[in-house]
Amino acid sequence: MATEPKTWTFNAGIGSPKAWNYAGVTKEYLLDDHSAFFVTGGLGTALIGAGYVYYGNREGNGIVASSAVGIVDLQATLAYQWKLDRQDFVTIGGSYGMLFMQCWCWLPVLSYEHRY
Repeated sequence: MATEPKTWTFNAGIGSPKAWNYAGVTKEYLLDDHSAFFVTGGLGTALIGAGYVYYGNREGNGIVASSAVGIVDLQATLAYQWKLDRQDFVTIGGSYGMLFMQCWCWLPVLSYEHRY
């Protein structure tokens, strides 16, 4: 029996695949099996933002690439996600952009995601 894809995500860590936040919540609007538009909010550089994400394999291990615009940032992220179980993932990679409204710089991404 097929289940509906989980489109809400809670993330915690150093950045996330969709916005450079320490903790946040994201809602994805799926376009197909690999891509989605999203809105996000959290504590970090983005605060509130929106963007586009591409997954090599949304429900498993694979590349994640995104671009986002937030209230106080503009960024692009490239990362790799590992599936821990049905709804939990760990992602590692990097973000580049105007972060903290003051620098064009690279920041690491190491986050835990729970999809619900």
